[in-house]
Amino acid sequence: MARLTMQCITVLFVLASLSVTGEAVSNFSEGVVTDVWGIPDSGVPENVGGGEHACLHSGMKSPIFYQAGLATLACRVTGIPCDITASGVAYIAYDEASEALNAFVTSQNLNPFANGDLGIADSFPGAETPIIAMHLHKGNSSVNGPIAVFFCGAPPMPAMHGLPACSQQNDLSYKGYFQHPDGSFTTQVSKDFKEYMKENKVTQQNIQEYLYYNLHTTYSWAKTKGNGLIRAQLVATGSAPSFATQSCTKDATSSENTCTSAAPGSACFKDVIWAMSRGIQQHPDWYPGLSVSSDFVAFQEFLHKTKGGSGTCLAPCNQRRLRGVSKSTIWQ
Repeated sequence: MARLTMQCITVLFVLASLSVTGEAVSNFSEGVVTDVWGIPDSGVPENVGGGEHACLHSGMKSPIFYQAGLATLACRVTGIPCDITASGVAYIAYDEASEALNAFVTSQNLNPFANGDLGIADSFPGAETPIIAMHLHKGNSSVNGPIAVFFCGAPPMPAMHGLPACSQQNDLSYKGYFQHPDGSFTTQVSKDFKEYMKENKVTQQNIQEYLYYNLHTTYSWAKTKGNGLIRAQLVATGSAPSFATQSCTKDATSSENTCTSAAPGSACFKDVIWAMSRGIQQHPDWYPGLSVSSDFVAFQEFLHKTKGGSGTCLAPCNQRRLRGVSKSTIWQ
């Protein structure tokens, strides 16, 4: 009896150690990933986390906008299987005067077990891969650079303690957090970030050389022991699309009813996200007149005219640009 009790204590100690260190055990032949979240069927509530249905540029007087078409195109660097179909688009609003930086992210196909990337989806009932971190890195996405701005995070990701957890809901805004020398996190832009941007003379024209967005899930952690699932360089854009700023004005709902902007979750919306993240980077010749800097409206307009994707895109709404892209503006 004493021996059995001792074995139980040993098992509990091992389990406790795993919950602290975040070690993951993977069995990809059976589609099972077990970690501190209990994959499959993690039970993480969708309403838990730091994401908000809030205005992307809340409190900003003169925001500058950036976007990143997120995909697994850096798979040879990250170790994520290149045929994983996860994708998304992140929008960044930055206002130097208010020293604030926020992000809005929309994503799709993050769960390779449930969407069929790793076999027949019916073979993986209940499998979940919650988002565990999102942030901006310094440098190019072809290397694993240091983190510059944090949006949300949780163990086992390092240096995340004190940050809000990532929500499992889609289409939310996140406040940017900066780590200071004492280890604390605040939403005020750090001295290190300012110096990095100033020393490299970062402008809206060359920002794609200096910052990239990275999204981590429990699957990507278990598969690569640390690398993100989807990532992409930031590029300047004139404004964020209406679905990313619909909380910013009181009459946002009524204005949406008079136009045909693709709604999140619709077939057209999924087509646009795929084109902005994977399509334009893998097959730029498919999109004459567009580039990675082209905004959501431009892609929807192109798909409308060419009947591309599912062929369901209608003519998009014209958007009021909050601020044009200046090629000479240098981060101070």
